[in-house]
Amino acid sequence: MDITINSTNEEYSFAKVLKTLKDNLDFILSSTPSMPLDNVKLVFTEQFTVGVEAYQKENGISLVGHSDGTIAKVCHFVDSNNILNTTVFFDLSTFHPVLEFTATECPYELHLLQHELGHVYDDHLMNGILPESYFEQDSLTRTESLLYQLAGIAWSEFQANKISVGIVGDIIQISKSIDIFRKIFENSANNVCNFSSKFPDQVEVIKEEISNEEGNCLSIQYYTKDILYYSSQYIGIVLAFGLDEEEGLKQFYDEALNLFKKLDFGKEFEELLYIFKDLQQTYPAWEDFYALEPLTKWIKRLWYKVGVVANDGLIFYVV
Repeated sequence: MDITINSTNEEYSFAKVLKTLKDNLDFILSSTPSMPLDNVKLVFTEQFTVGVEAYQKENGISLVGHSDGTIAKVCHFVDSNNILNTTVFFDLSTFHPVLEFTATECPYELHLLQHELGHVYDDHLMNGILPESYFEQDSLTRTESLLYQLAGIAWSEFQANKISVGIVGDIIQISKSIDIFRKIFENSANNVCNFSSKFPDQVEVIKEEISNEEGNCLSIQYYTKDILYYSSQYIGIVLAFGLDEEEGLKQFYDEALNLFKKLDFGKEFEELLYIFKDLQQTYPAWEDFYALEPLTKWIKRLWYKVGVVANDGLIFYVV
């Protein structure tokens, strides 16, 4: 695994920060599933967006850029020898602690770093099974392409976050404190609550956009992506720790679930959790991306709850 640090900070001693970083990476990798790292590169940079976009353009990656607020980005391409090459970019403004402090001094940042390595692990296993873009699949309609694209994002976030709590368990053992667990759990649950609470307002926005834009509606696509993104991350934490079953920890899960129910998202959340449980039973021995079909059906049920359906051409109708 190759490591690059791009910084103008003159106070950095490259040898010192590299040693600290490698020590932290060794600590992370001890609780990360084994995977080939020969073609993996980590880049810690102050020019995060510039670096990501330059890499994507240079290697012919069709989707250029990243979402607003992104602090790390996994980029990969398959070369002429059919080898998966992966570069993970980290924004130094967020990740500088992993270059400066030991694991117990920057547990949250290491959790975020392990999340990205979780993406690398999942990408390695799913290479050739889950496509980069579902809109290039001739067998899918436009609506099906969107459904599978959203389902793929959901699976990726679930798997990455499920892996990323490995470091949390290790730090709890060392520090004899559950502070880092509580922070990660509460942050993730709050994200789900925040987007669930926007549901009533979003319904009106979505229906108005469908009416005004002749059935075209980006609002429902963005809302679906957001609620799936954060719910999937949260479920990754829940299943990694067994929070829905473990007697000593179940109170955390029950409290969050009660909040979701108050926000009229409890039923949908529990359905999503059981879908991920089932998908875990066959992962990674999937034949193709159709393994994600249960997630696409969940999305369509969510749309129906909003009061809309879509035809094959991704035109939405109020029902």
